[in-house]
Amino acid sequence: MFIVATPSFFELDPIFQLYLNAYCAIGLTCTITGILGTFIVGNRLAFFSDALAHCAFTGIALGLLLALFQQGISEQAIDDRFVPIVMMMAGVCFAVGIVYVREQTALPSDTIIAVFFAGAIGFGVMLLAGLRRFTSIDPDQYLFGNPLFVNSVDLIALGCLICLLLGGLRWFNPFLLSSFSTSLARSRQINTQLLQYLFVILIALAVNISIRAVGVLLINAMLLVPAATAANLARNIRQFFWLTLSISLTTGLLGLWLSDHLAIPVANSRQPLQFGPSGLIVVCSVILFFLSTIYRQIMRQT
Repeated sequence: MFIVATPSFFELDPIFQLYLNAYCAIGLTCTITGILGTFIVGNRLAFFSDALAHCAFTGIALGLLLALFQQGISEQAIDDRFVPIVMMMAGVCFAVGIVYVREQTALPSDTIIAVFFAGAIGFGVMLLAGLRRFTSIDPDQYLFGNPLFVNSVDLIALGCLICLLLGGLRWFNPFLLSSFSTSLARSRQINTQLLQYLFVILIALAVNISIRAVGVLLINAMLLVPAATAANLARNIRQFFWLTLSISLTTGLLGLWLSDHLAIPVANSRQPLQFGPSGLIVVCSVILFFLSTIYRQIMRQT
């Protein structure tokens, strides 16, 4: 595991560095999911983002398979660089493939997404079942994730994606317009097809880069639940965006903090029961969603 390097004259405790990496990873990941979650919920792409998360199984399997045919690559390098790069490439291919096939057929979008979803899961499970005999790398680490597993390469990738997203915010208004009225957007010379492809590529990159921090099974929850909570509270699009980002960051950092401080004593054991940070982050998000739903019902009745 890599830890962010510090100058020799300013050495930090390794445990402190580990948690510093974790908090940085969660902060960056929640910023990414907060920004994208607004568009995903607003455009009803929940099933699409879920399918892309599960397409990571294929990326993991392909990365491990291709690594078997390479000479001189250590398992550390495979786990830290080779597999993540293949995952991102496979995710982008799946995202673009779904949009392309959807444009070429008359089938409903959810049907096409379900076909890609099934194919990705089937292909990934088929390969992973056989690859376990050839590598000591545990693919299960990608299922649930853990911010304590992130390394300097992951942090750099998350930072680059943040910069890409912030640069892409200048397309915020055109994309919103194309979401609500495609014909009106085209009348204003907006290339709606290009925006759609760029958006799904961003989702694919976000999902695959964030997997080590929160896992395949939980990344979709981070993309959707804060945005769903914000939708209960926001009065306009601008509030919706900033509330989603704030809720995502708050629940992410709170869940990570609770994972380190929340412990339940267990009988006949010196070790207390502690909870995984990724799961706690999602649980905090879901609790806040239900609280926002109750608040909305109360405000409707008053």
